[in-house]
Amino acid sequence: MRQHAPPTTVPREPAYLPPLPHAAGGTDRRRYDLLRRDPRRPAPEEGKEPRTRTVHRNAKGCYLLCSLCGHRITHTGEGIPVQGSHRHTFANPHGYVFRIGCFRSAPGCRPASAETADFSWFPGYAWRIQVCGNCFAHLGWDFRTEQHAFHGLILERLTEERRDRAPE
Repeated sequence: MRQHAPPTTVPREPAYLPPLPHAAGGTDRRRYDLLRRDPRRPAPEEGKEPRTRTVHRNAKGCYLLCSLCGHRITHTGEGIPVQGSHRHTFANPHGYVFRIGCFRSAPGCRPASAETADFSWFPGYAWRIQVCGNCFAHLGWDFRTEQHAFHGLILERLTEERRDRAPE
């Protein structure tokens, strides 16, 4: 029969402890890494391009996909300027830097947190975390005021659908 180790004592003096793994999006990053290494996910073959879907061109542009699972998130034509630019670079309070693009809508995303106005990158806007509606990878945030709302999506976590055949 296996015996348990005796309980350890807690030091009386405070000591430095590293940040908890869930701080600053660690949980999202861990989930993202675990999904990438999922044994059920086929490994990419040498010399082959990653799997993509065929784009059907429309007035809104081409689709932007979750780079992890390929789920359709939004269209390039949904991009909008906010505070004078479509693209922005911000750092969160923990020092993580994000390059985001602003989009009018992102139907492929789902909210994953409560709304808050704390540390908003856009003054006057409240925000909440947005994840992929398929694999739940963290893709960005939605920002809203009473008059206006938009999605700020992390550009490195989106890929354009390939245009390898004519529209049907």
